[in-house]
Amino acid sequence: MATYDYGEILFTGRCNLSCFYCLGREMEKDVYDTSANEVHFRNWKNFNLWLSSLKDSNTPKIYLSSTNSEPLLYPYLEELILFLKEKGFKVGIRTNGFKDMTVCSLCDEEISVSLQSLNPDTFKKITGKNLAFDIIKNISSIKSPAPLRVSIVVNRYNEKEVIDMLEVLKNLDISYVQLRKVYKYNNTKDFDEDILAYYRVKAAFRAFKKIGNFKESEIFDYGGLNVSFWDSVFSKESIRSSNYWTDGHCTLNNLLVPGYKGE
Repeated sequence: MATYDYGEILFTGRCNLSCFYCLGREMEKDVYDTSANEVHFRNWKNFNLWLSSLKDSNTPKIYLSSTNSEPLLYPYLEELILFLKEKGFKVGIRTNGFKDMTVCSLCDEEISVSLQSLNPDTFKKITGKNLAFDIIKNISSIKSPAPLRVSIVVNRYNEKEVIDMLEVLKNLDISYVQLRKVYKYNNTKDFDEDILAYYRVKAAFRAFKKIGNFKESEIFDYGGLNVSFWDSVFSKESIRSSNYWTDGHCTLNNLLVPGYKGE
């Protein structure tokens, strides 16, 4: 039996989006200022030791992710994916989908794409950026047998658009859609309106058939599309992850922000 459910590589540096709800805003300033984007992964501090620890613990898969940056910004991403697969790991990715996602087709583990809005005005309110990419076309460009998940953080700006997004997504080859509540480890009072928006959407889904649960999340059938509601970050005990930050920091806490801080 594997010691960990998965390993996770978390890229440091600034993101190409600036979502107002991002957990990365709770990270120390040096996590933003320390970017590994120009450093080849063979030169990452402690990286080989971390990979060896995954091998020793029989950990089968690695996700490429971040709390405050974006994996697709890494210029050596294709080479990294192939390198990890050669080492015997299955590789998945968690991305905001705001760049060409063709490289994601190399993944053989879950591909997760964040979707903020299909409306340019709403998108800019949430991310602070113009909607310069066709996110649906980007998602459709992924040609991989790996399961594909779309994640939507429900908030005050996109609440009324959730059903419209689901209508588009149900026509794509997607394993499921994850509707998420804005989550902050600290200082949640500024997000009360967003949290209420999430629970209003969830309440409306009581009209649809509930088809199961995954850990703490409920799953509903929306016209043949599985839609899960993620009320919170899964508990520290429910998921065992070994996390490598590209600044050389390692943690064993799937609650990434307090984990990075050693809490």
